Amino acid sequence: MMSALDSVDSLLFSLSRAFCSPLAVFVQIQGCTICLLLALGWILAAYVRYREIKRMKNGMKQGNSFVFLCQDINELEHSNQVQLPGVSVVMPLKGFGEHNLHNWKSQQNIPNSVNPLSGICHVTSLELSCNSFNRMAF
Repeated sequence: MMSALDSVDSLLFSLSRAFCSPLAVFVQIQGCTICLLLALGWILAAYVRYREIKRMKNGMKQGNSFVFLCQDINELEHSNQVQLPGVSVVMPLKGFGEHNLHNWKSQQNIPNSVNPLSGICHVTSLELSCNSFNRMAF
């Protein structure tokens, strides 16, 4: 019984000596520093998230339902949309039917279509040409 405890004591003594070496202390300090920096980043991210949610709630109370997009509702006016880049819509066609026609017409009526809207046809067969589709859709 005594020899088993002696071997455990000697193991603990050698481990404590190993963990108190300068290299081990350096690794422990480095680990603590990394954990503290991660905790600080987590706290900072929570603060920023709270501030943004509070800003969005205040904007919603003031009547700006698009506050998640921009802080000032006036930035979404038609005159400011002229500065936006042009839009290209790519929609694959599989056959020709009312559903495809409805999809293309819905893309034509998007609210920010101040700039030119270009459509690119991708057909699955030679029977359907883009010209006949464009005549019927637009």
